[in-house]
Amino acid sequence: MAAEDNKAAVLRFYEEVINGTDLDVIDELLTPEWGRPYLRQPERRGGQAVLRHALPGLPRPACRGQRRDRRGDLVAARVTYSGTHEGEFVGIPSTGRQTQTSGVDFFRMQDGKQAEHWGGPDMASLLQQLGVMPAPGASA
Repeated sequence: MAAEDNKAAVLRFYEEVINGTDLDVIDELLTPEWGRPYLRQPERRGGQAVLRHALPGLPRPACRGQRRDRRGDLVAARVTYSGTHEGEFVGIPSTGRQTQTSGVDFFRMQDGKQAEHWGGPDMASLLQQLGVMPAPGASA
């Protein structure tokens, strides 16, 4: 698969799954063995579970890619995530707060689909914006 095709597949993931919250296209975009090696999630259902749990808490998310680079079967993306916390998100009840955080994602592609993923949004910044984690140096 050409590097440009891999880059287009990653862009489609952001546009349709993250921004469009269309989880039905996951089967088209992830290999059956898809995983996040650092979380030891060796199957696609793990990724679906993560997305199904997280996306409803931030309905209408916006993910804006600032740069996507590719080298063969690897694609790296620097992105900005933004949204309003309107529902439960990773166990945190709705705060109604607007958030914006940066992130970096790395994908290993196989036959035009994601085989592995590393990275994600800056969760410390996100949790601070939601008011559930103090900023460094702040008194508790």
